[in-house]
Amino acid sequence: MKRSGGDAERTQSGSSSDDPAKKQKVTNVDDEPQTQPQPQPQLHLMPPFPPIPPEAPPPSSDVKNTTVNKQRRYVPKSKVYSPKDYALWPTLAVNIYRSQVNIRNTDYASDYIRYWFKEHQGLCTPPPKPPRSAYSIYFNEQKSAWFQTHGKWNMKKDSKKVGVMWKELSEDDKKVYHTKMEVERTQFNTNNEFWHGKAVEWRLEKVQRLKASGEELDPKKRVALRLNDICVCELCKPEEED
Repeated sequence: MKRSGGDAERTQSGSSSDDPAKKQKVTNVDDEPQTQPQPQPQLHLMPPFPPIPPEAPPPSSDVKNTTVNKQRRYVPKSKVYSPKDYALWPTLAVNIYRSQVNIRNTDYASDYIRYWFKEHQGLCTPPPKPPRSAYSIYFNEQKSAWFQTHGKWNMKKDSKKVGVMWKELSEDDKKVYHTKMEVERTQFNTNNEFWHGKAVEWRLEKVQRLKASGEELDPKKRVALRLNDICVCELCKPEEED
């Protein structure tokens, strides 16, 4: 006995809808969790150190003074850097320069920072640290907005006001800053992993470059030859010594 076309269509439709395997397959696709894309390293935050400290262009008045100095046969011994110069430097280099100023003076600090840039040329700048808490993100935002509105910032009084404002925020509003904190920490981990990989490559290249140049590497012999020490700071020493 032949089935009618309508019966055949109903049978095919029913078997398709009643198939548990196909139902399960559709359910699995719908229930599959959405994974967040892995952030990429922020290369603009990690530029390589140049061989010499960047300098601000001199104003026209400095050019005239230089001419007068040449006429008087007075030439400064070496460049002494100013705030306009180190405004162009990475934060790490600025902190090192200021620490040397506190130890000695600006002349010594200027000589030292030239040596420091030469020792670290080509190394990527370490990525900036992530925020310590959600409140620190909120605090920095409010501090910038407060300064733009009032033109000044009192660390003692205004900080207390921001603290009170934070306590008055709802949990939903605070959650926004907690989310920002997690995003920035995830981004820092990506940047930091990238930086460490590049730092390992740079250290190996530096050692090979020094050996190929025939430069004396023994610290005691370098002192006898009146050569600058080879830098062994936290940035330069191998990872296994950390």
